[in-house]
Amino acid sequence: PPQGQQPDSGIFSISGRDDGAPPKLAVPEFIPLGKEPEVVAAAKTIAEVLWDDLAFEKEFYLLPRDILRTVPRPASVEQVSMDRWKELGAEGLVVGTVRKTDAGIVYDWTKIGKQYSGSPKSLADGGRVFAHGIADEIHKQQRNLRGVARTRLAFSSDRDGARMKGPVGDRDVSNIYMSDYDGANQSRLTVN
Repeated sequence: PPQGQQPDSGIFSISGRDDGAPPKLAVPEFIPLGKEPEVVAAAKTIAEVLWDDLAFEKEFYLLPRDILRTVPRPASVEQVSMDRWKELGAEGLVVGTVRKTDAGIVYDWTKIGKQYSGSPKSLADGGRVFAHGIADEIHKQQRNLRGVARTRLAFSSDRDGARMKGPVGDRDVSNIYMSDYDGANQSRLTVN
């Protein structure tokens, strides 16, 4: 867009730098459009998980979280100023909003024009599943790579401490669990 004018929406490509280093991204907290505690918490969680997802794959240089906190959070996307982020060295900015509706919660990934919405149950994980989706889309659009943030892990564990009695003596019993790729949201799939 013309100098000093903010873009409304669209797909932006962030290329690598001339020195071969990965592009620098800023992933500040998403903007809560409301004062409900669950919306404010979700705005923080989604940005933290998104930052972790992008950092895990090492395709971008992410501005450190302590630097992100030095920029005041705007009340709306229209108030976002790229100039301040450029001063900090960011070449790209991931901005989004979180709002609550009658049907649940809506996460807008505004700069790319994506919108994710979920039921009130989606508040329970603070928007982690949406953050994983955004991370994978950023990898696809910006680096033409398939991200791993939405992949799941399956593993066995005897953490429940169940024991089986039988002719071979006491045996540990393992169950099958699933989790997000980062170990969060673990759930047991089998019983004995």
